[in-house]
Amino acid sequence: FINGLDVDGSTGVIYFTDSSITFQRRYADFLSRSTDSSGRLLKYDLHTKNVSVIYTSLMFPNGVALRKNHSFLLVAGPIRRRILKFNIGTNNFDPEVFAALPRVPDNIKMNHKGEFWVALNA
Repeated sequence: FINGLDVDGSTGVIYFTDSSITFQRRYADFLSRSTDSSGRLLKYDLHTKNVSVIYTSLMFPNGVALRKNHSFLLVAGPIRRRILKFNIGTNNFDPEVFAALPRVPDNIKMNHKGEFWVALNA
């Protein structure tokens, strides 16, 4: 199920997370306590109408935010309590850990200054 998205207005690409291909949205509570790693990061190109999978094997990705200069994406990963960084414009989309968190992240957004805000659950 789709859980978060962000739009690159300059390219017409929509980046979004699919939290699980195993669990439906109504079973999100079960997903949050599982070791399911069927989550994905995808992109949809408005011009070509194509959907591409950027990365697979994510554990419950639930938010995505595009950096203001469009150089990278951040994805919230609540199961492992971290934010992953995906560089855009390279052929290698392997993530790196952007931040390890003391609590569970629940979504991520960028404000007008280019700062990232992450909601944390107890």
